[in-house]
Amino acid sequence: MESPESRTARYLARYDLRLDDVSQLIRPVGPAETLLLVGSVPEGLANEESDLDLILIGEGVLEDGLVLTIEEFENSTVRLPSGLDLNCELLRPAALRATASRFAPTFDAIRQPESVSQILLATDHELRTLHRLRSGVALANPKVAEAWRQELRLDELPGYVVLFALAHHLEYREDAIAQAKLGDARTAVLMLRLSMDYLAFALLGSVDETNQHPKWRVRLLERQRAVLGDDVVERCIAALFPKPQDDPRGATQEAIAFADAVIQGILERHPELLKASLELNQRFQFTTHTG
Repeated sequence: MESPESRTARYLARYDLRLDDVSQLIRPVGPAETLLLVGSVPEGLANEESDLDLILIGEGVLEDGLVLTIEEFENSTVRLPSGLDLNCELLRPAALRATASRFAPTFDAIRQPESVSQILLATDHELRTLHRLRSGVALANPKVAEAWRQELRLDELPGYVVLFALAHHLEYREDAIAQAKLGDARTAVLMLRLSMDYLAFALLGSVDETNQHPKWRVRLLERQRAVLGDDVVERCIAALFPKPQDDPRGATQEAIAFADAVIQGILERHPELLKASLELNQRFQFTTHTG
């Protein structure tokens, strides 16, 4: 499989840019900071409409094109002469350390589920950030980038994604069952579609894909076809686009049977998650509390 660096170099060549050129497009990077190229370009998902996304971990400010500032990060967008948009997000070390501290008990719970009573439910921005830091290409100070990956325990992110996505899948499929029993076919199909999207996310997490954005589900399933198998991929894609039926109960039952088979396959692929998944179903509570 092509490396993120090779994908990035090939994409940048369209704009007469090299990897070394990109770090010169923003402010100087200090010795304790790091700069990563993230997003669809290094992940091999980019097209001619894609932007160039960067994450700078450091202090200070972004000097050009500032469009958003909150406590945890700043974000800027600059259009290059070639027409390519460059987005840079400045993440502050204190905020990342706080994230690492919040998630540490959750990763511990996955390893030893009997020892903790709840795990943290990540926000979309947290999942996006963790995934990008895990999959990005370090353009400056790669040792600093690797140190952050270690502190954030990003090698454990796929296991968390599996359990996070399965928890949401089970929640939405219970809604689908309830609406099907009530005869509300359209709402049942909507809940079923959401549950199957999270099932696909869990399936992808089980093969080391942690991109949380729904727009890439089909592309990533296709990319992992050789690992997941043609039948699973085709049925999963079909489940992402359900149609209202006269018998919503039958459609829901069929989808649940498929989902249960997929979940069994995920746990066979990752038996270390079996105990955690059982304990989570029986004892654990997902929480959004971050205090």
